Amino acid sequence: MSVITPTKLVGARSPIYVTAPYSALAGSLTDVTLKVFIWNGARASRPTLPEYTLFRDVFAGTNVSFDIAPLATEYIENDYSSTSINATQASIDKGVLWVQIDYIVNYINKATPPVTVNDTGSSDIFPVSNGYHTFTEGANFEIPSLFLNQVERVYVKQSGNEVISICIGEYNSEDVQEILYNDGSGDYTIDLTSFHTPAQPEGSILDFPIGVTNLTTYLTALGFTGAMPSALDTYTLDLQGSAGSLDIVTIEKVCEPKYTLNTIDYINRYGTWDFIQFFKASQDNFNTTSEKYRKSIGSSSISGYSYDATEELYKQFNTNGKTRTTLNTGWVTEDYKEAIKDLMMSERVMLNGKPTSVVTNSVTLQKSINDKTINYTIEVEEAFDTRYV
Repeated sequence: MSVITPTKLVGARSPIYVTAPYSALAGSLTDVTLKVFIWNGARASRPTLPEYTLFRDVFAGTNVSFDIAPLATEYIENDYSSTSINATQASIDKGVLWVQIDYIVNYINKATPPVTVNDTGSSDIFPVSNGYHTFTEGANFEIPSLFLNQVERVYVKQSGNEVISICIGEYNSEDVQEILYNDGSGDYTIDLTSFHTPAQPEGSILDFPIGVTNLTTYLTALGFTGAMPSALDTYTLDLQGSAGSLDIVTIEKVCEPKYTLNTIDYINRYGTWDFIQFFKASQDNFNTTSEKYRKSIGSSSISGYSYDATEELYKQFNTNGKTRTTLNTGWVTEDYKEAIKDLMMSERVMLNGKPTSVVTNSVTLQKSINDKTINYTIEVEEAFDTRYV
């Protein structure tokens, strides 16, 4: 009577259910104990002691489920340094962890007379990220082996180090094998099978360079001699599995000579770093807050009451400020609505390398059938005060 857990990558911003199922054929559950092991590093380096032990008495004839997502969330950290790399690598931050459940399930069997049975065992080891799933995707939704972004066409700057994340599945899986880089004249194969390794929990997620600068550096190191990203307006990356193409993204370089580029990095619904380049006009507004109190001024003397008219009557204190910035994407494809939704739902956002929060809480999700050209305006605010206190 083993427990039911995820087996592949799941997000901890939604519930992660571990279920001890009731089976009328086996008998009646009496109580369940779960030992929850959470760690990062080598997959095989499970700690000796669990981080948590959960216990629940069970009414006869019922199933019992535990939500372990809040327990895993406490240990997940997304390292911002993984947003700029020059070669394919397993994510080096703590944004993905290993989880395994040891269980003790006690139940009364169907023997005559009935006997209390102590069933013990361990679940599969499964990776957990700081992502989430939607209501319609159902419980314990497992993140598929795809590019972990929301758009088929990614806009990058003329010279940059943008990164895309790839879910390659379980460490011993052969679902994802290679990436085909297409420069317009043919495909160049980039082998990914070496990353099917149990060495790191992040082996389930790869960070892959897609920017003009870092992808050029990577291709050069691999010995590629064809057209580099710097010489192209667009190039494609085709994620290949054992049965053929799994997912394709087109990378398009944008030249914006007039406006200053603004880059937003954020943790998306899959729990990995994603980005949106805002190429068009931006506007900064500096806003302050403060408190005031009315002072007692003046004094009485032999000549009567007087006060200094250059002294303030209301004293201002605790003054601080933040900058709000309005950003515009420029023209984008219709599927960018999903990226905008991800950004607005994100709990970790950076604007040009500085901590930021999204102020905009409502947008119209544009459709090409209604809007001939699509662009989005987003307002963000510094996630820190100008005056550090």
